[in-house]
Amino acid sequence: MHVLGIVLSGLALAVPTYLVGTCATPTMVCNTVMKPALLALGGVGMVTSIGAVFAARKIKEEI
Repeated sequence: MHVLGIVLSGLALAVPTYLVGTCATPTMVCNTVMKPALLALGGVGMVTSIGAVFAARKIKEEI
């Protein structure tokens, strides 16, 4: 389940940067609000999912 979080967070990072992109004008809302928000939330999701994978592995090793 955590691997799915990593993949989905990666897609959230890839959509506004590589796959689709955002508006052409740098001052539009999609560039000033949406793109930074998607990048921040995608990064938080990625870090959280990676942390959960390591935590699950540690718990599994202790059992």
